[in-house]
Amino acid sequence: MDEYGWTSVKATLYNGILFLVAAVISVAVFMAVKPLSRRIDERKLLVVGFVIVFCGFVILMPWSSRSPLVRAAFIDPVIHPTHQTTPSTKMPTFRPFYNDSSSTNRGCPLNYPWCVNASQVLIEQFLAGAAVISIGFPICSLITYSLYSKVLGDRPQGTMMGWLTAAGSLARTLGPLFVSTMYDRFGPRWTFVSSSSFVVLAVIALLILYRRLVPLQVKSFLVD
Repeated sequence: MDEYGWTSVKATLYNGILFLVAAVISVAVFMAVKPLSRRIDERKLLVVGFVIVFCGFVILMPWSSRSPLVRAAFIDPVIHPTHQTTPSTKMPTFRPFYNDSSSTNRGCPLNYPWCVNASQVLIEQFLAGAAVISIGFPICSLITYSLYSKVLGDRPQGTMMGWLTAAGSLARTLGPLFVSTMYDRFGPRWTFVSSSSFVVLAVIALLILYRRLVPLQVKSFLVD
């Protein structure tokens, strides 16, 4: 909405269509992952999913030389009262006045310090990045739950699955707060850089624990 100067009505419509398409892609990926997991190690599929999500964030980073549309500001000249000058030498200072009506309240607001100097995320980038993430995220989500269940084995899965779901819920609560703060202060570039850095950390953790992510094997001992 800020990048392209969309009205709130258009932003709601376009984002609704985008989420609908993303949901269709996710359902298709969910259906494809199960047969793939029979042929490919689930740990490798999880790495592939993380790499796809990382590529999506890279695509979303603003690489263009185009600037985002900046919200219109109406200039109201105000004569500085402390200087006594002749009419020909008066130097007005300018006070921006923002009209918050629905017709003009669109574009990147000037109270964001990055609006003037930032690069625009092209609409092609936005759509491509969203599509790529819509492919990678279902792979990561499905394989994570599958591997976790196999690692637990015969141990009580209800409680442990509850903890995993709670951790995911906590991330979905804190994540939007973190992302919105990053966007308000630093703009899209550092928002996507910080998001992709979490993906890199997840891949590193996966590679460290790679050999331990195997189904639980309980050895039985015969007592004479």
